[in-house]
Amino acid sequence: MIRKLLLGFGLSLVLASAAGARTLTVVGFNVESDDSVDTAIARQLELSEAIDLWGLVNVWDEEWPEVMQRGAAVGEGSGFGRLLGTTGGANRLLVLYREDRLRVLDHEEIDAARVGRDAAPLAVRFELDGGQEFIFLVVGLSDQKKRRLRQTDALRAWSANVELPVIAVGTFNFDEKAGRPPGSRGFEALAGDGGWRWVEPAEPIATRCGMGRPVRDFVFLAGPDIGWQAESAVMFPQPNYCPSSERTSSYRPVLAAFAPAGTTLIAGGMPDRQVVPMLPGGAQLARDQVQARNIRNASGLREAEEADPGEAQGPVASPDSASRTELLQRIEALEREAAERDAAE
Repeated sequence: MIRKLLLGFGLSLVLASAAGARTLTVVGFNVESDDSVDTAIARQLELSEAIDLWGLVNVWDEEWPEVMQRGAAVGEGSGFGRLLGTTGGANRLLVLYREDRLRVLDHEEIDAARVGRDAAPLAVRFELDGGQEFIFLVVGLSDQKKRRLRQTDALRAWSANVELPVIAVGTFNFDEKAGRPPGSRGFEALAGDGGWRWVEPAEPIATRCGMGRPVRDFVFLAGPDIGWQAESAVMFPQPNYCPSSERTSSYRPVLAAFAPAGTTLIAGGMPDRQVVPMLPGGAQLARDQVQARNIRNASGLREAEEADPGEAQGPVASPDSASRTELLQRIEALEREAAERDAAE
């Protein structure tokens, strides 16, 4: 447990030495793997620059982690490590980190903040640039209000016992609106009495596509307040980001930069336009890939998901096996045709 290992460590965190202080840049991104395609999301990671840490929410637990890891490393001059959560069924939490700046010291999943089949928040204790320590927390809270409030209460209790600074990113699903002061019960449970500090974006932009300009994704600081400079921005603010295609997420990433007081913030960045690469077989193949993945999950072809603690589970409908086989064969045929066309060209 992180709590046990943190006792005895100093509370101050300087992101680098005074002579060579560097900005730490993090991104929280709900990649929405149920309705997107890994190559499109990975392309967004590939075209991003100088990102030290990624906190990805709703990552499909099979091929996706490796694809995201490769994408994050492109053009960065460093390998990227990965830590995948073990809870959440097919939709997991994933941390990607620059190996030339960050070393994993410990990690845990906060089971007390897990309700039903939602993924337990994933906390990773890092050593930065050879000495300083902090915790990076990735969160994907329930979209059901009662469950979400139980989770926020558990997170508040957890953070009260942590003695290192915490950077928390992810989808909190609070009922907030862009351009209005936050005031939902979940937000107040953390940012009120809970003592969490919201790194508020400079421009109020919805983080989720949909009516009402919903803000569901946040960056918070928790634990000891050590006076970091901090800035954040919601990426892809242009209206044509929404609605998303069958290949991209309908959530906007949130980028944040941190540095010691008195240091110039030089944040990394993401591409300024949505990335929608053409895939072999086009949009139909993308739709087939998503449908096939959902069929695998629903029909039990994947390994059994963990039991839902303390809650009854209903039966899962199983699609017709002949239809499933036909769909998978179609995908394989499309992929072969695309490979043959590429070879011919």
